[in-house]
Amino acid sequence: PGVYSLLSNYLGSDEEFILKRVKNNSDGYFQPAKIKRSIDLNTLSILEEHSVELPGVVYGLFPERFYPTNAAMSHLLGYIREISDYDLLKHKNDGYNKGDLIGWIGLEKSYEQMLRGEKGFEYIQVDARGRRMGKLITAETKDPKPGNDLHLSIDLNVQIEAERFLENKKGAIILLDPSNGELIAFASAPDYSLDILSGPISPQDWKTLQNDSDHPMFNRATMSTYPPGSTFKIVTVVAALESGVIDRNWTVNCPGYYKLGRRVFKCNRSSGHGKLNLEEALGQSCNVYFYKLMLELGLKKWSEYSRNFGFGVRTGLDIPEESTGNVPDEAFLDKKYGAGRWQRGHLLNLVLGQGDLLVTPMQMANLMMIIRNEGIYYKPRIARKYFYPSAQFYEYVEGVSDEVIISISDTTWSVLKAGMKKVIEDDKGTGRIARLPGLEIYAKTGTAQNPHGDDHAWFVGYVEDSVNPLVFVIIIENGGAGSSTAGPIGKAMIKKYYQTLSSDFASIDRIGKF
Repeated sequence: PGVYSLLSNYLGSDEEFILKRVKNNSDGYFQPAKIKRSIDLNTLSILEEHSVELPGVVYGLFPERFYPTNAAMSHLLGYIREISDYDLLKHKNDGYNKGDLIGWIGLEKSYEQMLRGEKGFEYIQVDARGRRMGKLITAETKDPKPGNDLHLSIDLNVQIEAERFLENKKGAIILLDPSNGELIAFASAPDYSLDILSGPISPQDWKTLQNDSDHPMFNRATMSTYPPGSTFKIVTVVAALESGVIDRNWTVNCPGYYKLGRRVFKCNRSSGHGKLNLEEALGQSCNVYFYKLMLELGLKKWSEYSRNFGFGVRTGLDIPEESTGNVPDEAFLDKKYGAGRWQRGHLLNLVLGQGDLLVTPMQMANLMMIIRNEGIYYKPRIARKYFYPSAQFYEYVEGVSDEVIISISDTTWSVLKAGMKKVIEDDKGTGRIARLPGLEIYAKTGTAQNPHGDDHAWFVGYVEDSVNPLVFVIIIENGGAGSSTAGPIGKAMIKKYYQTLSSDFASIDRIGKF
């Protein structure tokens, strides 16, 4: 039998597959074409034993990822795969060859050049039968150089807790330090084990992973777009106050519904909230108040302020897979429904974070950072510093300087934050379940209607602390009410974070199981 037939038998691979690998990975004369990675010692022994029958077949060492932690972090880290023809052309001057591994998604892709390292080589002398005789001393050799280490801002213990709370759920959890934009936890669920992709994966296993109906490879934290529900009332408050259409004392009487023509739009409390001012309406998430507020404000100003807060564009996180979401304006609605054919009822959907408005969890984390910092924004990032093993020194990833992206009056910030604090502190606040002694929490809950199933649950906000402030975003797909589903998870994540910083929080009331 020929070499390919023997290899098929020894490697347990189809002969046609081996032929295809040789053809696709051939990089010229005297350059080996990679056929199979991660062979075991038993297979290696067989190849050695039959080396005379396998002229031209060689083996060597190749890099492989190892994941020692209990956290999956699959959507954050990403994975490496064999380089594609497209990337070979794109990186034609960077020393890549067919069969080489390259960062495919996540941080692996963003920091490929930093993590990659340099290949080494040596020439081996063989006899007429292909048996190794030793190094060719007269030929040039080059030692390989390891890639650089990338240190992350992620707190491993907090990350593990976030992943635990997302077990058997679909959604995302993001914790962020608003004083510098560094992420503390970044979890998307369902996820997958990176060990599956650390070595070769069969076409069938890859197809199964890709076609999983739960889409475990999809990064919900940055790529999924959701209606934000009542969490987006925050943006409406800022737009209305800054545009001067109302002041903080503007009141509305809520009977539990609002009539617009023949249509009746319900409040989140069917019995009504009674008379409320702005801060109370935000704290209790009164829909009727915001229906009337949106009609006073109008679509143009609402869209303008939504974009000013970073919606409708990518955040620039150092993970390349990111969606822009959608902020409807007059041009969008005219195109979708026809010029002049959309009605004021569309505005009432938008003000509740419904309809054509779509955001990512990462965009919501940015919003909370901007609010906490009163307009000052830091580009979010996960990489903190590099370590260069060859030179034995660290270099911090250059942080993006603070940038005022939205100029808002002190009065508006004060009113907005007072309303967000009532969400937690007021006995009627929708987020009161997340109250924690000793912590100053500002938040907003949201329940986003989903035409394809149960509502999505949101809980977003920040913890004010002069030394260790914290932004949090929790989204649970089909989780129902934000206050009862996402709120308790948010409370647990806040507690976990501050417990990792100080034993002073050890006495915080015990949180029930989830």
